[in-house]
Amino acid sequence: MKTLNHNKNITFLLSLLFACQYFCAQDLDSIYKKLEIDLLRFHSPIVIKEVDSILHKNEVSGFIINDLKALKVEALAEYSFFVEALNLSNEVLSIKDSLSERAEVRIRIQRALIFEYFEKTKEAFSELDRLEEIYTTRIKYRYYGQYLFRKSSSYRVLKPVEKSDSIALFYANKAAAFGDLYKYYDVSAIAKMLQSFFVDKNDYINRTRLLKASLKDFKLLENPLSVSMMYTSLARIYQKNKQLAKARKYLDSALTEAKVTKDLYLMSSVFKQRSIFLESINQQDSALYYFKKYHNAETEINYEKQNLEVAEINFKNELKYHKLEVLKSKSELLESKKNNYYLIVFSIGSLFLIGLIFVLYRRLSKKNKEVFSRNEKLNQSINEKKVLLKELNHRVKNNLSLIISLIKFQSKEFDNDIYKESFVHLENRINTIVIAHEQFIYSENEIEGKFYNLQEYLQKISEPLINLSTRKIDFKQKVKNIRINLDTALPIGILMNELISNSLEHGVTNDVLVIRVSIKSDGNNIFINYFDSGSTFKVKENNNSLGLFIIDSMIAQLNGTYTRKGSAYEIVLKHKN
Repeated sequence: MKTLNHNKNITFLLSLLFACQYFCAQDLDSIYKKLEIDLLRFHSPIVIKEVDSILHKNEVSGFIINDLKALKVEALAEYSFFVEALNLSNEVLSIKDSLSERAEVRIRIQRALIFEYFEKTKEAFSELDRLEEIYTTRIKYRYYGQYLFRKSSSYRVLKPVEKSDSIALFYANKAAAFGDLYKYYDVSAIAKMLQSFFVDKNDYINRTRLLKASLKDFKLLENPLSVSMMYTSLARIYQKNKQLAKARKYLDSALTEAKVTKDLYLMSSVFKQRSIFLESINQQDSALYYFKKYHNAETEINYEKQNLEVAEINFKNELKYHKLEVLKSKSELLESKKNNYYLIVFSIGSLFLIGLIFVLYRRLSKKNKEVFSRNEKLNQSINEKKVLLKELNHRVKNNLSLIISLIKFQSKEFDNDIYKESFVHLENRINTIVIAHEQFIYSENEIEGKFYNLQEYLQKISEPLINLSTRKIDFKQKVKNIRINLDTALPIGILMNELISNSLEHGVTNDVLVIRVSIKSDGNNIFINYFDSGSTFKVKENNNSLGLFIIDSMIAQLNGTYTRKGSAYEIVLKHKN
């Protein structure tokens, strides 16, 4: 009878365990489907935080872990965290025993996107070839459509020749038909947008037709980001074709969509396009207003990304801390068993002295190991912080380089020499900051330093300006051995960039333009004498001159004063502590 009751209890417990696992699996499956919908609606931060939260609870294992990580890979790629997405995808693909088909397909589509972004042709098409192998024998569902339009985009971007364009259009058409047939609106919308790229630029009727069809599908998908982007794309086409009323109408719709969703990416995109439109119709005050709103939105986006990165680091640190706690508990349990053993030995009178000496010896040995272990952990922590600091500086450098690249691309859209010249000036100003970052912060040798050589910094600023000029220039600079901190160096660098640029642009000479720079310091003050041989100076001294405004601002920032006669400056600046 007892055996029978015992068997019943075991059966009951196994049934209860199975039921718990079943309902937990059902719950995770519903969460997975919800996160898929969030991805379609571009709610990437929500997906990342939700997946991290589930994995942190350590309540899932096996295939579902990699399914969730695959969702996170897509969210990271959608949020432009390409390096993090690639690293996580490598981790998931390395564990083939617990890799589901849906996780592999999702990850390889994102890897193809990432490699396309970094122009890694071989790697991108390797991922696409693997997807083609999968879909040769597998059921074709939503992600098959994404594979089709990703292949179209890869041919268009990575192999830009006439034959490849026809292949790219073939896959775009195939993706659009597939999306329309099965009502996968994300597939059909993006495919139709790709189709519009292959329409002749002057055939704006067909282009707008395809973009409107794409807009319609994005609306059905309830993807506000894409809807707003399509509105702005259509507005851009109408603006280009002088249909300003329609352009304003679509921009108004984009702005309305952005205000309802309060999405920072939408706000940034719409504010920027609206500023460009208003500037094109000479509404300068309104254009400036929306440019400021665009700048504020971009600042908030960068802040949000930084918070997400910090949360990611904190999550990883918490996992490490959790593992250390588990090891500590095991160590404490082991120590408890040892103490019990020593207590038994201690109870035996004949072995009391030997047991006591043994215990003392072991404790002393353990303390030495703990001290050694703590020192190792402290050194490891210091090294990790150095690596994180270098990574942060590396990202700052990349972002500054990206800004310069964007300025170069933007300048190519203008035929007006005045606008192009303004972009060149802007690029030189930002490049001054890049040089300061590379020399004063990013340099591996100077990462913990405080004071830097001014002459080397100014040489890196002046040489590109002189070398790129088509004029004959006799440039010499004499800089005493002055060591200054970053807060002093950066304004001086920007100041010298403006002075040299003004001389190169506005100094009128018959033959050779002579430029002389002399800088010295008496400890508290920095004295700068600047001169060029221009006979006249074409720039009017008024409040609308950005170059003169920057010169005044940099001098004021260092509590300085200056006098100017023609193109000669005598400047006195203060060191910043």
